[in-house]
Amino acid sequence: MKGCRSCFKPHGGPIALTTARPERGSCDFCKPEECDGFVWDLSEWEDSFAQLLDNYQVDPRGVSIEDCLVSDWDFFRFEDRTTVARFLRGVIRDGHPLLDGSVKVGHRLGSNAHTLIEDWDRIVNHLRMVNRFFPPNDTPYSKLKPLGEIIGQNWRKISAGTTLYRGRPVKEPQPLQPEEMGMPPHSLARGGRGNPAGIPHLYLAFDKETCVAECRAGMNEYISMAGFTARRDFRTLDLETLESINPFVSGSDDSVSGYLHARAVLHRLRTEISIPARSSDSNLDYISTQFLCEFVKSLGLSGVIYPSTLQPTGINLVLFDDELVNCGSAVECFTVTRNSIQIEPVATHSVK
Repeated sequence: MKGCRSCFKPHGGPIALTTARPERGSCDFCKPEECDGFVWDLSEWEDSFAQLLDNYQVDPRGVSIEDCLVSDWDFFRFEDRTTVARFLRGVIRDGHPLLDGSVKVGHRLGSNAHTLIEDWDRIVNHLRMVNRFFPPNDTPYSKLKPLGEIIGQNWRKISAGTTLYRGRPVKEPQPLQPEEMGMPPHSLARGGRGNPAGIPHLYLAFDKETCVAECRAGMNEYISMAGFTARRDFRTLDLETLESINPFVSGSDDSVSGYLHARAVLHRLRTEISIPARSSDSNLDYISTQFLCEFVKSLGLSGVIYPSTLQPTGINLVLFDDELVNCGSAVECFTVTRNSIQIEPVATHSVK
């Protein structure tokens, strides 16, 4: 079977390791118009894929190897699991225990990475129940270096001029003044999903509908909403789109394993930070995501992007420094007129 460059996305794949000259021919996986006419025999990549599969092991609670490779690495241009399975069997022609369609797999714990999730949990539980300001003696913050490296690979630039929205529920159909739409003062800042008490952050959305959804307003209730404009470019951790590295050129087995486990931590934290705060929540419930935001801040990033669980396709941003944005448009008041989040303007305050 033959494969070509177009089988892989630009950031990934084993093409960079290929030493054999390509042949002129047709790819067995890509349409003729997608292939540049140069192909390799899939067996050329057998050793590379065998080494990658060494990072997985049989796990009855896991998923198929095809699902693992697609979600962990995202290097195939095609994502159909049947096509991925056919590709893998073409690469490793003599078979492999993990390529049996009935086998479920999970991550194999690498020597330098197997404790990353445990280290994170140990630190968070210590901060929650033992010592709020210092990590446990046996788990210093330096243990989280692999996580910091993956965060460094997942930063996303917010460009100057980008518009973001903040909403606040109001009882009357009148918008708040522009100065009331920013961060609360330190003395009034309650602990939230991303900020400890007394350290205010600005919670923003990338569109108006998500902004309203995050306010959890009911039918016919009012939302005061302001548009904020990024004053300059700044960098954030993007949990909405976790970027992959190329496992074929990433270095040692430990670095690949470390990446997988750091990514697993970020996947879990993405779920935790996306859950809306509830009135019944204890501030202790937020220690994990508060610590994440403080950790991200210590790495020099300015915020965390995360998906909304209240609005399909909605994206949010918790911003650490409100000096990076300006309340640059009129503050409007909207009323929620449908459960599907249809909003209508009722009043406006202009920004001076």
